[in-house]
Amino acid sequence: MGHFCAVYCLVFDKTGRLFVTGSDDKLIKVWNSRTCCLVRTMRGHVSDIVDLSVSCDNRFLASAGNDLDVRIWWLHNGVPAFVLPGHQQVIANVRFSWAMHADLSQSLYSWGHDGALREWKISSDGSSFSSRVFLTSEAQVPPGPHPPRKAPEILCATIHRWGSWVAVGCSDRMIRIYLLNSKISRPIRWNGHMDRVEYITSNASGNLIVSGSLDGTVRIWRTDKFLTLVDQRILNLRQGEEQQTGRSVERVKVNMVSLSSDGSKVISSQSLEKKRKDNKWLCRIKIWAVDTGELIHNLRDAHEQPVFVVEAHPSDPRVMATAGYDARVVLWDIVGGKAIKEFHIRFPLDDRLSPIDFDARTSDILEGKWHPDGTSLVLTHKNGHFSILTCGNYSENLARTAREQFFQTDFGELSMDVQHNVIDLQAQVPPHLLP
Repeated sequence: MGHFCAVYCLVFDKTGRLFVTGSDDKLIKVWNSRTCCLVRTMRGHVSDIVDLSVSCDNRFLASAGNDLDVRIWWLHNGVPAFVLPGHQQVIANVRFSWAMHADLSQSLYSWGHDGALREWKISSDGSSFSSRVFLTSEAQVPPGPHPPRKAPEILCATIHRWGSWVAVGCSDRMIRIYLLNSKISRPIRWNGHMDRVEYITSNASGNLIVSGSLDGTVRIWRTDKFLTLVDQRILNLRQGEEQQTGRSVERVKVNMVSLSSDGSKVISSQSLEKKRKDNKWLCRIKIWAVDTGELIHNLRDAHEQPVFVVEAHPSDPRVMATAGYDARVVLWDIVGGKAIKEFHIRFPLDDRLSPIDFDARTSDILEGKWHPDGTSLVLTHKNGHFSILTCGNYSENLARTAREQFFQTDFGELSMDVQHNVIDLQAQVPPHLLP
């Protein structure tokens, strides 16, 4: 345990030696993945942490908070590098580019509910950055960080592996694709969904984009190398289910959409917005063929609450992990459609969490990531804990690991100046300089 509030953010570094957690308690914590010992705490945000990302060269960590700031940190020592203000509404996510540019610089992308996709280009030595903005309103960007008017919200995005484009899902039911290497700022627009597009992902080659919407469908968009749409398939999430007679159509909510590691299958998690009285069909995990859109497996009865963690194994395309608000973890063989192993994670009730966050006493699983080598799975919980499932023997590594790990200065109050730099209010020094 390293947080007193829900932990919604989790990311591994590129070596797998460290993983980083971000919580609603405003703290970012770096952990040793073998011993689970707390390495350092990064303080700077004055509100909930909403997302984390590690750069492709493993030098930088990016964090986004509900304070509308994006912060860049040196990963090896936790020293802040940049504060990137500019977003005017909630930031949805931040992501580093998959690879560096020819001049050894790299790009960080952030997007949010202000309808702005921002690209921050960081120099090779980390001493400077430049930025540009793409707007869903398709209006010219004036000087300064403020969008000219209210634009459709950007809810999700996927980045091409080689940095050619970024595809975003928006609140106006549109998918927009921005060409990063073109002088044309107007995006390519795809219509099809009947409601907000909340999930989007793409395969490694970039010729396939998968989107999930509140309209209860998942769509597979296939393109050529010029991003011309050549095929579209609609996955009806009601397929394979029996509709109750004498009732209005129940609305299906898409909770997560993912691709298998080889890109041959789409995995969708969906549930009903309201629980049925007969407790049937509360949650389903479905496996679809990418080429045909055919439903391959309908995985039932494994989860009793919505599932928001759907993680394909990084090296074995047959294996997938799912976890949800019922604190259950299931490892699946998605070829045979069978559960390999099931876990139910429980924690003793901790009354210390009540004054901070009453709902955080539960062990709901909020996020999960595979170790880069695929030998372990880290999961974060609503009660501030994290769990590790591993196929190795961790008993010796964890023998001396404390169950609760905090630094004395973790919860000191911060003061922010006009440039969004912070100091510890009691010590009157930047937090990273405290012992």
